[in-house]
Amino acid sequence: MVSPERQIFKCFGCDIGGDIFKFLMEKESMEFKEALEILAKKAGVILQRKSTDKKDGKERLFEINFKAQEFFHYILTKHKFGEGALEYLYSRGLTDETIEQFGIGYAPNSWQSLTGFLLKRTFHSDELVLSGLAVSSKSPYDRFRGRITFPIIDTKDRIVGFSGRVLGKGEPKYINTPQTHIFDKSQTLFGIHRAKNDIKLKDTAILVEGEMDVTLSHQAGIKNVVASKGTALTSGQIELLKRFSQNLVLCFDTDLAGDSAARRGIEIAEA
Repeated sequence: MVSPERQIFKCFGCDIGGDIFKFLMEKESMEFKEALEILAKKAGVILQRKSTDKKDGKERLFEINFKAQEFFHYILTKHKFGEGALEYLYSRGLTDETIEQFGIGYAPNSWQSLTGFLLKRTFHSDELVLSGLAVSSKSPYDRFRGRITFPIIDTKDRIVGFSGRVLGKGEPKYINTPQTHIFDKSQTLFGIHRAKNDIKLKDTAILVEGEMDVTLSHQAGIKNVVASKGTALTSGQIELLKRFSQNLVLCFDTDLAGDSAARRGIEIAEA
């Protein structure tokens, strides 16, 4: 039961109740600080901080990633440059709805298409390098070229980075955004923003290796699935999953690398 007048909620099943902060903390497994920031943004309240420089810098990186995702998604779904990538995704069984839900895109096979797009939108070349979208050079160039792009989104629905998959055969198969002020691969799980509620509901998290495993599982209706960005499971990723469930199922590929990673993952999870 929710009382808008009294600004409180009460669950008579589990006997939990409280204010709007408590509601968000319980529903989304958030800390108070996270709930405060989200609710302040919804209410149009500007939080005063002792030091805003670092926060402002991070916000700019989130903005850059958001614009980059829009660019990649447009190229894939609306531009002739993305036709080959779109056909490849269809051949793997993905639907238009899944492509839209996960914000999948395509990075054109050119050196400065994204860089040029972002520079025209008030972003600076040093910011593009800091975001990991551009590689530092005399004239910065695009990191992701000729690859299908998967935006990596955190539990607050913010794009923190990207993963780029090569079309067809090629090495490396995937490249990721490097370490930035807002992206740490060891603390991140692909698909967590869409899976977190189902993980809580089913009290189980299913961990797979890659982005295609996650998207196709969700499309098939199995939505408590996330990916560890490769087979190297970390303690940081385990801590993130613990916010939503104590139960973990490892579903890596049944090759030597997957088997070895599953054994290491079990040891980390048990610890």
